Amino acid sequence: MIDTLLNAALAKYGTGAVLAQEIGVSPSDITKFRSGDAGLKIHHLKKLFDISGLTLTSVKEKESLINAALTFANLYQEKK
Repeated sequence: MIDTLLNAALAKYGTGAVLAQEIGVSPSDITKFRSGDAGLKIHHLKKLFDISGLTLTSVKEKESLINAALTFANLYQEKK
């Protein structure tokens, strides 16, 4: 999950140095966070989520969305 978050944010800013500056940490903090050697503060994580466009969701909510999509797909197939 963390790799997905960082990769999405990096895709927007290009480099770890630019991303680090944008969220208010040093580039080495990004490297340490990615490797699991250090954490980030909640407000830094929030910035990463905002930049990446990703959201956290519960398993229950995810399953509900999947079921809704499957229901829609089945209804669409029946109409064909």
